[in-house]
Amino acid sequence: MIRTFVLTIWEMHPYDIMCEWVKWDYNNHISMDRLAKVLDLPTSKDGEVEGKNVAKAFEEGRIDEICEYCEKDVELTRAIYKRMTFEDGEDDLAF
Repeated sequence: MIRTFVLTIWEMHPYDIMCEWVKWDYNNHISMDRLAKVLDLPTSKDGEVEGKNVAKAFEEGRIDEICEYCEKDVELTRAIYKRMTFEDGEDDLAF
């Protein structure tokens, strides 16, 4: 017999960097780009592809640019997390 279960997002104890920054005030909001600037981190929004135009870039076959954009976002998210949880030493961002 295989037993399965599903955890809700709240049972997994997530650390949501945007929600932590605004202290879980859902009426407030900060973009990742602005949060990076506040924390003195480089922006990941320096290419032509951004979240708002990924679909168009995909239709145009610009997969490598989409991958690069996503990789930068992941690296920046990690750097923000490390900065906000005081785990950062030297930033190891590749961009």
